[in-house]
Amino acid sequence: MKKASNRHIKLFAKYIKEREYRRAEVEYARFNPPHPIPPPRDKAFIYRYSNVRRIDDRMSLWLLVNYYPHFKPKQFYFAAIAARYFNHPPTLEALLPILKRWNDSKAIAILAKRRKQGLQIFGSSYTIYTRGKLRKHIFICRFLTRVRQHSRQLQFAIHKQHSFQQCSKILQTIPGVGEFMAGQIAADLSYITFFWDKDLYTPMGPGSYKGLNLIYNLPPNTKWKEEEYLEALKKLREHMPWTPYLHDVQNALCGFQKYHGAKHGKRYTIYTPHPEPMPELRRHDRHGQRSGGKEAQARRH
Repeated sequence: MKKASNRHIKLFAKYIKEREYRRAEVEYARFNPPHPIPPPRDKAFIYRYSNVRRIDDRMSLWLLVNYYPHFKPKQFYFAAIAARYFNHPPTLEALLPILKRWNDSKAIAILAKRRKQGLQIFGSSYTIYTRGKLRKHIFICRFLTRVRQHSRQLQFAIHKQHSFQQCSKILQTIPGVGEFMAGQIAADLSYITFFWDKDLYTPMGPGSYKGLNLIYNLPPNTKWKEEEYLEALKKLREHMPWTPYLHDVQNALCGFQKYHGAKHGKRYTIYTPHPEPMPELRRHDRHGQRSGGKEAQARRH
């Protein structure tokens, strides 16, 4: 049985605390101009890290506030796949009418025009391999056409199970959708539909392997069996200041391994705060109430 390092567990808990503190102070400054964003109190946070809670990511919030409300529930599955394969709000806004009634020829024309204008089409978070046969935007549109042809079966299978785990597995049956992307799409769907096992399951992400191996003093590329991996995440969750979903523990491990590296002299991408406030989203869940903006704060008092 693998044994965790108490020293690394304490460092992980510190990372969680400092990452949340940094997120809160940056968000406060954005919503209260001209209040400047202060330098981080922990120097390791000059670098860019993912949020502990995935729902706090700018893209995740934007999708919830500005994207999914345009779709009917039966369209969520196709919309979620398209959202993460483009992963860029201006592109999704331009394609919104086409995504409701998919037509790959029209989509390719819109994207070709954006490309000709020198506009960005894809976000930088995910690497998608096209095997060099087609331009990336054409490759993705053709891929979405194949997905669309099976969207009803996909929707029925996922809706029947109401399971994060089964949703991820079903998405992986689509040619071109691997475990990591299936997990990201399933996580998006978990915010807008009910999954009974959201507290019990998360796909195994490559970045979280490194963070978990660090905590257990194992070589960085050590692989885990799914059952052991999920059990380790559940135990690690006990050391966090709140009880997050397992996908958030996985998310936190990705950032933790970078934080540990930064503490030991490694360099990463410098964090440049986005000038705009996060999309406003009021939500009540077991993590407590989160609201953004002056109007939301005024309503609360």
